[in-house]
Amino acid sequence: MKVNIDAVVCNNKYGFGVIIRDCDGFVCGGCAGYKGDLPSMELVEIDALVEGISMARSFNFDHVIFESDCASIVNHLRKYHVDITILGHRIVEIRGMIDLFAEAEVRWISHDKNKVVDKLCSMAMINSCNLSFELEYPSDVHQLVILDSFSLR
Repeated sequence: MKVNIDAVVCNNKYGFGVIIRDCDGFVCGGCAGYKGDLPSMELVEIDALVEGISMARSFNFDHVIFESDCASIVNHLRKYHVDITILGHRIVEIRGMIDLFAEAEVRWISHDKNKVVDKLCSMAMINSCNLSFELEYPSDVHQLVILDSFSLR
């Protein structure tokens, strides 16, 4: 399973998005949310990752690839033993959550390969809403998935 995560920031508020796909690209679920009080961009991306981890755990997946376009978070997660900052402490907590999966990996992907979750973030921000879905998802999310599937080819 692949779990794509992203976050966007605007006017000290932020939105996050998560989309879960199987190995064939079929969407199994996802979520988007809107929150205030921006702590820092990295902490916002971590918040999105925690949402993705929680959603993947709720589906009882054993083998998961988490993908983010935030290179600093991916790098922090790969080198989490040497970071003694507050962010580093949070990264160690996140790494512990990821290690609960039988097999899990965190990868960096380019922003153009993360369009669906980017649009989910924006949708949550524009509508000031939270959204969670599984196999049956709203038509506007379906349109994003269809457009994204054409760009992945």
